[in-house]
Amino acid sequence: MTNLFTIKELKEKGAKRVVLEYITEQDPSIPIPRTVDLEDREGIIVRSDHWREFDSFYGIFESVPLHKTYESGRLDNIYESLVPDLNTAKRIMMLQKISGDDKVQWEMKERKKLFKYYCKVRGLNPQEVLDELKLFPQEYMRSEKKGTIFQHPNVPDRFFIFMSSEGHRTSEALVFDFDKKVNPYKAYRITEEIDPSLLSEINLKKTQEIVELYNKITSMDKLKDGFSWMMEFTLEPTYVLQLRRFRKFEDGSNIECSWKNEENVFKTGLSLGITNSHGLTLPFIANRYGWHFPYGYDDNFTRPVHNLNKKSADGFAVSDSYSHYLTTFYPNLKAVMGIDPQKMANHGNLENLSTVPLFLFQMKRELKKAFPDFDKKFNDANSVMKVFSNGREGLVKILENH
Repeated sequence: MTNLFTIKELKEKGAKRVVLEYITEQDPSIPIPRTVDLEDREGIIVRSDHWREFDSFYGIFESVPLHKTYESGRLDNIYESLVPDLNTAKRIMMLQKISGDDKVQWEMKERKKLFKYYCKVRGLNPQEVLDELKLFPQEYMRSEKKGTIFQHPNVPDRFFIFMSSEGHRTSEALVFDFDKKVNPYKAYRITEEIDPSLLSEINLKKTQEIVELYNKITSMDKLKDGFSWMMEFTLEPTYVLQLRRFRKFEDGSNIECSWKNEENVFKTGLSLGITNSHGLTLPFIANRYGWHFPYGYDDNFTRPVHNLNKKSADGFAVSDSYSHYLTTFYPNLKAVMGIDPQKMANHGNLENLSTVPLFLFQMKRELKKAFPDFDKKFNDANSVMKVFSNGREGLVKILENH
């Protein structure tokens, strides 16, 4: 499981540039936005390019189109009052103070807090990290849709794809199996699961094109490193924007849960990560969120989770994952009772998917159906659950009298 892209080359050029240049060297027909000179003009996006973005720092740094209304990639806000020139773009990316209305100032302040805290808990010096940040100017590609695709790390023929229209939150997610054609497994739109048969032929055709492109790229020698990769792309027109390492491949196909047929076992057909046949026994708490939910601050909302993290060196489980960058702030976290895939498509939650050992999609919904007082019942960190996953299914049993 070696890194076939060396730390030296990642530091010299930046993770995005190194991987995209390698892809172009291998196959110039792959559609990648053109790299341009760093000029102060419209039609350029100045992309953050840090060597640590190869497999972490998801969305910590902004990428900024020049002379276009500023849209925050992290908070999904549009600031009509801010149309960045090159100098302003650099200041945004370097987390420096900029002029603007109160909302812009608030976001810059909050982004800097997140960055500093993220570095602190990872044992990094924030200024040294900023000093290593590189700028990667590309031609700005306007597109109808943007998306993210990754291969399931435990079910090699299964893929996740998230889609959004330009300038909007992710509204569609598809989980599908792929041999020679797309075979939809589960589909989601806006806030609910839908019947995959409702997907249009156009959507399936576009999905087919993207997964074929993804497979073409990830079959290249330097991307065959024992890990699943995550690819960001556009549609109409189609371009590849970025690839980052996602999760290590682990085969759980021969693992069966030893307590699967017991009473009061909750199931989901969508999980990431594997255990042995006995699973893990973990203390469990219903996660709660305050105003500063992305940052893991020790306030009235997050203190119980912080306390559980401190005293549970062998691991613990939470519901949901709205708290961004969970395993950065809670390094002992072993399992998340998750929500629907389309709600996971912001950068912080994508990092959660890449780092939380066990992620059981839709399990919170199953538990809330069984326990109408869910938030109250599981808010004191005194509950214990057994958790199993082989990548194809996730199982949970609450141990009432542990």
